[in-house]
Amino acid sequence: MKKNNEIIKRYFYHISLLFIISIPLSILKVIKDFNPVEKIFADIQFSDLYFQQKHLENKQSDEIYIVDIGVDKSIDTTRKKLTDFLKEVNHHEFRPKVIGIDLFLNSYNNYEIDSLLSIELKESNVILSSQIEIFKEETEHKTYVNFPRKLFLNNNSCGFTNLGDKIEDHEKTVRFFIPEIEINKKTYRHFSIEVAKKFNYSKFNYLENSISTDIPCVINYNSSFKENRIDVNEINNFEFLKNKVVLIGLYSLDKNKQPTHIEDLHFTPTNYRMIGKSFPDMYGIEIHANIIQSIIDENLVKSNKTLNFIIEIFLGLFIYYLFLKFYFINKRGFIILRFFLQIFTVVILVMLSFYQPTISLFNIQVDYTLLALICFFSSEIMIFNENIINKQVPKILKFFKK
Repeated sequence: MKKNNEIIKRYFYHISLLFIISIPLSILKVIKDFNPVEKIFADIQFSDLYFQQKHLENKQSDEIYIVDIGVDKSIDTTRKKLTDFLKEVNHHEFRPKVIGIDLFLNSYNNYEIDSLLSIELKESNVILSSQIEIFKEETEHKTYVNFPRKLFLNNNSCGFTNLGDKIEDHEKTVRFFIPEIEINKKTYRHFSIEVAKKFNYSKFNYLENSISTDIPCVINYNSSFKENRIDVNEINNFEFLKNKVVLIGLYSLDKNKQPTHIEDLHFTPTNYRMIGKSFPDMYGIEIHANIIQSIIDENLVKSNKTLNFIIEIFLGLFIYYLFLKFYFINKRGFIILRFFLQIFTVVILVMLSFYQPTISLFNIQVDYTLLALICFFSSEIMIFNENIINKQVPKILKFFKK
């Protein structure tokens, strides 16, 4: 009992010292340019392992098809191909339930071609795409929506296609999207939200309970669309598109189902290489398809940074207490086994990241990367703190006794 009380007392000293050490580190975190640790690990998350594994399961979508518009030398050629395809699929009994167009149609080109395209875009099942942009000057930063040409809008629904946890300076790897954003007291929704709502309006109640304005959502990469790819030039019987979601954008793949163009290509958590140089692995249109699929399946994944921080702090303090207790019970054994204990703890955290039980149970993602990093050096931190406490605590107590 006496030894347990001594361990708890010692634990209190350690926590107090850790709190004091964390103050300057918190200041460095605020000043990003002076935070080398955050810069190194900013784009590494062990939770990516979960989506890598899910993506390998290769669940094929039954609701979403992607039409590859390709890359042409002329915008006129692209718009003519788009017009011909819409005319082919949207005026028959196999009309899709919704057609989402992930092409930016804001520039003026050939009036004749644009006029013909505008006729096809008047159909009620068409969703267009816009961009949220930030205009910067020395005195002001202005956020605005860059819409398609007025000729094309025709009262169609329109959603912004920006990806990432922020409109600008977002993480290199696309893990999040912002479902809706407020600009000048007006709310704008993401392209994927507008498409999913048009496909099945009953999902809107689910969305209302699952999303918040300006709060990013985790993208649930749990579906594959490579077998659902259609070339825009194909002459086909499109009966299978009846009442489906059709997305039109850049989705050119080689014979190994790998991207062939760098345009609109992004790094995602499904990338086979987490660390080091790698090639971007997914087109924006496929990322939108994953978001839409997760809304249809009602398995949007939430990310709560505050909850994530609390879980990491709680687990970190608990692990630290166990290490400290072992150190006091068997100091020699701890010194011998500490490296294996650290590795074992990190492996457990990596396994938690891989299986993500919080996603399976509550659709909430928890990332353990920072905690794993701290645990890897926890015994060194603990021994360092113990040396300081042994030297300084007696002096402090002696000072107060005076």
